[in-house]
Amino acid sequence: MNTREFASRLNRTSKNVLKPLIPALGLHKRAEKVLYMRYVDEASIYDIADDLGIAYESLSNYLCVAREEMLKTIEKDYEILPSETQLLINKLLQ
Repeated sequence: MNTREFASRLNRTSKNVLKPLIPALGLHKRAEKVLYMRYVDEASIYDIADDLGIAYESLSNYLCVAREEMLKTIEKDYEILPSETQLLINKLLQ
């Protein structure tokens, strides 16, 4: 799956799935915060950039990096993640 498809799935996935999933993956704290604010809190990119004190363009780029980190973590660590986390990933990827 490419990052564009993954971003589309994140947009379509219920907050009830993403709320426990994002923190469970062990991402870098800033990536976790950006993903959580965007997909659980449904904050705009402008609001997130303002909250972090960075330019909109920088946040947009970082959001891409954070999604890539999340996807790579899922692909690499799926087998060693707890079964509850695997179930959430399955819901995300279906």
